[in-house]
Amino acid sequence: MKKRQRRIEDEEEEVGDGNEEEDEVAEEHPQDDEECADDAEDGGHDICEMPIVEVITPPDKPKKVLEVGCGDVALGVDLAADLVKMQEDTDIGAELLVDEISCIDYSDIVVKTLIEKQKKEHNGSSSTLQASFHSLDARSLHYAPNTFDLVLEKGTLDAMLSDKDEGKQNCIQIVKEMARVTNIGGSILIVSHLNANESKGMKWLEDVVFSGLKAEFRERREAIKKQQAEFYSWSIHIHGGEGQLIKDEDDEEVMSYGPAVYIIKKKSVPADRAQELFSSKKKDAKNVESENGDETELTLPPVKVEFLTYD
Repeated sequence: MKKRQRRIEDEEEEVGDGNEEEDEVAEEHPQDDEECADDAEDGGHDICEMPIVEVITPPDKPKKVLEVGCGDVALGVDLAADLVKMQEDTDIGAELLVDEISCIDYSDIVVKTLIEKQKKEHNGSSSTLQASFHSLDARSLHYAPNTFDLVLEKGTLDAMLSDKDEGKQNCIQIVKEMARVTNIGGSILIVSHLNANESKGMKWLEDVVFSGLKAEFRERREAIKKQQAEFYSWSIHIHGGEGQLIKDEDDEEVMSYGPAVYIIKKKSVPADRAQELFSSKKKDAKNVESENGDETELTLPPVKVEFLTYD
């Protein structure tokens, strides 16, 4: 299987300011041949498997992982099992790579069930790397900023969007909190049925993900301007299938791409570059908001978006 890459970038530009429909992005189509992992079937689409371990290695120190909205089938449990198996196969200590996996869910019942299940499977032993489970509201995490090197989310945002009244705002708040607790140099990994190769998925990316990143930035903006908080940018890699032609409900042929994996990386921006961005007088309304008659303010740090598709 070969990888084909499509890139969409807003280099040194701010996006997601409420006028996303006016945003323009430049497109390139470089080719890059690289062997990919085995296929995984999902709704008739071939999705390149991306082991979570690859996202977090090689480490300079053990990583801390958070799974948001784990449900009764936690990715964190599988990650711990994979790391322990790697330890058995290679004699490389699992805790040299990851020393903490925290799985959170809103449901007390789900969390209690996971704790009991893990106790039974490990006979009460804690001698190997294991996930821990906590009942928490993902909209208001009690963790300090920059705590986790990898934040996982699979399906929680999709499920919450079914609430027509508060779903979108709840999702924005969850993305904001995930962005806040992700360490600089770390990543957020989101698995969603909303693929940004399709119009609904791109709207979700703009309305939920960009809005969440913007909300987190706004809370720290004044501190950043005074150099009391660190300034950082984001890169978003969107991984998914190449797409297939299907017939919609009107019997028209349309492209269907299936689910996507979003890897959102938090990157440090040098202080001098941060001040340059703040001092710039932007005239493009999609990149700034007017706070008084003479001044304009940055609403979001630079975001670069890149599509990676697999045939």
